[in-house]
Amino acid sequence: MRLPKSEPAVVLEQVTWAQQPHIAALIIIEAFLILFFLKDRIFFFREVIPCLQRWRALVSLEHNLQQARNRDRLALVMSPVIVLCLQGCQMLNHSLVWITVVLLAWYILRLFLYLLIPHRLVNSEYWSACRNSMNFLLSELACLWLVSIAFSLLFSLPLPARASLLCIEAALCLLFLFVRQFQILSSQCGSFRAFLYLCGLEIIPVVGLVIILVFV
Repeated sequence: MRLPKSEPAVVLEQVTWAQQPHIAALIIIEAFLILFFLKDRIFFFREVIPCLQRWRALVSLEHNLQQARNRDRLALVMSPVIVLCLQGCQMLNHSLVWITVVLLAWYILRLFLYLLIPHRLVNSEYWSACRNSMNFLLSELACLWLVSIAFSLLFSLPLPARASLLCIEAALCLLFLFVRQFQILSSQCGSFRAFLYLCGLEIIPVVGLVIILVFV
């Protein structure tokens, strides 16, 4: 008597996001970059607390060329972390290339706005401080997200909760940045003009960025 042959069961292991070859390679490269610039990160840390406490520290940072270069360099190094987190935590369902292109286009647009919008009432140093404060936000937000993800993994937070946590942190950091930029501008041209400047330079572009990232 011959028994019917049954096909062997094939178990397919689900590959997680971080286990994808190109994602794993990008994470490793970014980890090496962070380690390579760790000294700059530690050196810049003493500037973080004053900038969080008062807006004048952001203006004073423009005087310190070494620390200003550190700030801009760290923003460049840490920006890929933001892109990876946006996709890895399923905050966005787009490819890494698409997210990167959209974020880069937004950043270039705001630089053009700072160049094109006249600012006779605002000192050039204060204008630069307002523009470059976004670099401060990008580097610190990336660090905050890394710490948050580490704690999320430690306490086994589900992915939706992790994404919500990062969204809340990003919103609070942007709100903090807008307040600091408003304080910088209003010290030069008054509250009403500062609000108009802030809407044209930062708020409207950020709202447009969020709409594109979420709904397109």
